[in-house]
Amino acid sequence: MVFTEEQTREIMLTLLGMIVLGVTLLVLVCIQLSRRGRLNKRGRRSGQWAPDPSARHDLRYHDGHQWTKHVRDAGVASVDPLPQVAPP
Repeated sequence: MVFTEEQTREIMLTLLGMIVLGVTLLVLVCIQLSRRGRLNKRGRRSGQWAPDPSARHDLRYHDGHQWTKHVRDAGVASVDPLPQVAPP
């Protein structure tokens, strides 16, 4: 199949537009993920509730660096110190 110069130019511009759109969408997804608290501005994990590694409670708060004493059971917050354990 042979394309004219005009058809070739149209195809190239369409492909370029699709590439630009794809890169733009990728950047927007990355921004949304970072805003959801998965990463903070330094590229580190932000704080989050996660299953308690000691299994004594439903959830325990991890501040991005270490587990904290803050726990939740059936939606009720309380405090329970935990020995040092690895992050989630």
